[in-house]
Amino acid sequence: MANLFFLIVMSCVLVPFFGYHLWLTAFGMTTNEHFKWKQIRKWHKQETKRYKQAIKDGTIITLSNQQEQKKKKNDHVAGSDNVDVGCTGAVPSTTNDTNQEEEEEWKEGCIMDPGPFPKNIYNRGIVENFMEVIFPRSLRKDALERYEASLRQQQEQSSSTTSSSNGNDNTQDGVDSSNSTMTMKSKSN
Repeated sequence: MANLFFLIVMSCVLVPFFGYHLWLTAFGMTTNEHFKWKQIRKWHKQETKRYKQAIKDGTIITLSNQQEQKKKKNDHVAGSDNVDVGCTGAVPSTTNDTNQEEEEEWKEGCIMDPGPFPKNIYNRGIVENFMEVIFPRSLRKDALERYEASLRQQQEQSSSTTSSSNGNDNTQDGVDSSNSTMTMKSKSN
């Protein structure tokens, strides 16, 4: 009877846990990515709502208004002594805290269209996502062949680098360097 109770309690915990991970796999996400996408979804929803409300109220800041406000700000900065002049005009110094506070306030006042919701590039569809888990790309034959080819290429580059640094002579201080590398490889194996 105690075993049955224990089985029921554990299934109440493990079945939802397993289901959640099946859901994550189906959408091509890790647990961490799920919570990040949740934050992005929330931010996008809030910004879209703010943008639509600003359009209704007529308080949307267009690009030309932003440029005018920036120009006014730069004109204000140009009169001060604490100014760096760059190729785009006067730029406030980063040491002046009041300019940074003004810039942050100005950025908060801007309402811009957040655009379309970003797409998860790792979500390849339910079937392909599960295939990715069962047969990871790193263990597929084509991936292993590419890995072996890159290893061969690295070895060729390192051998050509060592031979050119030795003056195209494989002997250094009377020791054959090609044999010494082979000896080191055989010792490590």
